[in-house]
Amino acid sequence: MKAAFIDFLRNLQPKVGIWRSAHRSVLLRLLGLNLGSACVICRGIRWPLFSLSQITIGSGVQIGEYSHLFVPVSNKSAKITVGARTSLGERNTICALGEFSIGTDCLFSHDVFMADSEHIIGRNIKPRESGLQFRGNISIGDRCFIGRNVTILPGVTLGHNCVVGAGAVVTKSFPDNSIIGGIPAKLIKTL
Repeated sequence: MKAAFIDFLRNLQPKVGIWRSAHRSVLLRLLGLNLGSACVICRGIRWPLFSLSQITIGSGVQIGEYSHLFVPVSNKSAKITVGARTSLGERNTICALGEFSIGTDCLFSHDVFMADSEHIIGRNIKPRESGLQFRGNISIGDRCFIGRNVTILPGVTLGHNCVVGAGAVVTKSFPDNSIIGGIPAKLIKTL
């Protein structure tokens, strides 16, 4: 009897997550978010409320607690696209000034930071007032696994089926089936 009840709870948990997400996402949809069906949107996510129409999230996507999606209000050409059945872990950050795309069936661990821009730096520039400068689109292929604490920098393209080891800093692009890791990330082997 106890095992049957535990199985019942395990089967119920995803359905409860989808139901809670549906209620959580009603206002987001009204504000323009393009959100597929059966998504799990956790609590505490920071959304760009005035730029939601520039974000497209496929069906079956999961976005972990306290993640942050940033699209500036003043940049109408910036876009974030997350493919179907992709899972973003807790505290993931996506900063898009250009086009940022993630493929289908990807798995991102916790604390992943991805930005297609950087702060303007130089003499006599105040860091808090410098603003951001676009440096290159980011594209991540289908069925990629991104480990914990990974940083993906501007202009990076990862092919399909790539694996990025925990703590890596990805500064350049890699083709399909690459296993990469390190600071800066280097090709370890090919699947």
